[in-house]
Amino acid sequence: MKKLKVAVIGTGFGQQVHVPVFNHLPDCEVVAIASSNLEKATVVAQRLGVARAYGSWQEMLDREEIHILSIATLPGLQYEIAKRAMEKSIALFCEKPLALNPDQSLELMTMAGKKLIPQMVDFEFGEIPIWRECHRLLQSAAIGTLERLEVVWTTQTYANRNRTLSWKTNNDQGGGPLFSFASHSLYYLEWLAGPIAALRCRCDRSPQDARGVDTSVFLEARLGSGAVASLRIDTDDALKTEHRLRFQGNGGNLILQNTGKDYIQGFQLLIRRNSDKEFTEVQPSAGWDANPGFAEDGRLLAVGSLARRLVQWVQGEPASQPDFTAGHQVQQLLALALDSHSKGGTWEVVNSTPIKF
Repeated sequence: MKKLKVAVIGTGFGQQVHVPVFNHLPDCEVVAIASSNLEKATVVAQRLGVARAYGSWQEMLDREEIHILSIATLPGLQYEIAKRAMEKSIALFCEKPLALNPDQSLELMTMAGKKLIPQMVDFEFGEIPIWRECHRLLQSAAIGTLERLEVVWTTQTYANRNRTLSWKTNNDQGGGPLFSFASHSLYYLEWLAGPIAALRCRCDRSPQDARGVDTSVFLEARLGSGAVASLRIDTDDALKTEHRLRFQGNGGNLILQNTGKDYIQGFQLLIRRNSDKEFTEVQPSAGWDANPGFAEDGRLLAVGSLARRLVQWVQGEPASQPDFTAGHQVQQLLALALDSHSKGGTWEVVNSTPIKF
């Protein structure tokens, strides 16, 4: 079987993760890379062994005959690129959030469904083996009925450490802690604990920061099951890097935590049932779905797992999650969170159809 031809848009996360992941998959070959800067795209292509470089994604799509397009660019541009690619019946690997608003994500989801185009959104945490073990324990009621879920995610991003401005710090362009970080959290909250029925949100910023950009998110949610969830994200904490989830059930507690710099690897899962005296560590019952051979960088492991399933879909195997349906679901939750923030933290009711995991 001939290899699937893959093109990548983006010379940031695209060159760091998307290109090496797809090139490592035995059924794929990255044949082109595009950026708004042709000189940079050329340098990256030469270094990574990609045959052709473009300074325009439009030109690349017009010239290249490809099977999969991998997009690693800002959300507003991703919407336009994905539409053009689907007109050519090209399968898509997209970053999160999927678009800038629910109207755009609904259009992408509907178009992909009508044209039967394989698509995947890069929600990475559900690929981590220990997270899957946590999901299994929750689904099997290992701690009884879930009552409360708390998420704390603190780090300092490059932009906040250096006080720079870009789309990554701008909510209107799909950046900021809400779109960049909470998009992940809203996806995994529903994956782990079930549909969100209502939420309220407040974004905050430091008065000492002259940029005037949001650096933190405080979100509360009521789940359809009756459980409550709280989420605190701080992207300007110079002293502490931590990603911790605590699940409280009527039969015990689970803690999923990572204090390392690799935001994918390093998670530890602890359980304490009501009959136990202390927490004990849980080991995953299975490993990574696909190991691209880059154990030093967890991002490659998680994206490699997702990319492998997209390739299988393209090759005729059943559809897989997280697809554009998941992307649209999260887009609706982000819109409600932003609306709640603009109204001073009001409760907003979720009317969307939940994802069936």
